Amino acid sequence: QPCRAPLRVRAVATTAKKDSSSSAVAKSNLTPEVAKDLYYDMLLGREFEEMCAQMYYRGKMFGFVHLYSGQEAVSSGIIRALRPDDYVCSTYRDHVHALSKGVPAREVMAELFGKKTGCCRGQGGSMHMFSAKHGVLGGYAFIG
Repeated sequence: QPCRAPLRVRAVATTAKKDSSSSAVAKSNLTPEVAKDLYYDMLLGREFEEMCAQMYYRGKMFGFVHLYSGQEAVSSGIIRALRPDDYVCSTYRDHVHALSKGVPAREVMAELFGKKTGCCRGQGGSMHMFSAKHGVLGGYAFIG
């Protein structure tokens, strides 16, 4: 087989001055407090999903559990940009959406275990997290 020619990259100089105020970070309201809040929310989502995976694989959780691991930044970033009175509607990976919207982790986990103390009294399970109080309309998966 013929070998490929090495890829050549050429740097191009620009005459335009860099304006630090035009960068996305400079224009955003990303204060250290907001960054810490986003990080905490992503970490909570990841740790929550890791615990769900452990419980599911040990046979402690029944039904299906659709995990959101690796997508926490999407939930944290989008939901933190919403107003408090905005609603969230999800597909079937909605545990972390509920957490990001403010549903207590204890209620979400209880829902996954089918307990009455869950956010849907144990009736929604993994795919249908609902909380009127927190503006979470649940997960609705279109399959087929």
